[in-house]
Amino acid sequence: MAWIGVFGSFEASNWLSDIWGTPLAAVLLTLAVGAMALRARHRQDWTPVKISILGAAVLLIGKCRFDSLLLVYAGLVLMIVACAWSSRANRFQNVALDRGHHLSQ
Repeated sequence: MAWIGVFGSFEASNWLSDIWGTPLAAVLLTLAVGAMALRARHRQDWTPVKISILGAAVLLIGKCRFDSLLLVYAGLVLMIVACAWSSRANRFQNVALDRGHHLSQ
């Protein structure tokens, strides 16, 4: 990150953003969707993964293709909704398992 600041002082930041911006965003979004997929594999609930894939696609299209803040924010909202859904489903699953554990004692 420090190098981006140094190159930015030489007005090379736009060049760096054009070359590295899209691939870096795609890699980071792939990591986020992959983490969702790992959690979904254990729960067998793939809905948050589908929402996060849609959100990542909307975010990338809005950022790289149309340069639209509305699409970028819509993609971010979809990613946040998918994350919240995934964490909520995990919490409810743990509560159900705890209740089942207490009933068997």
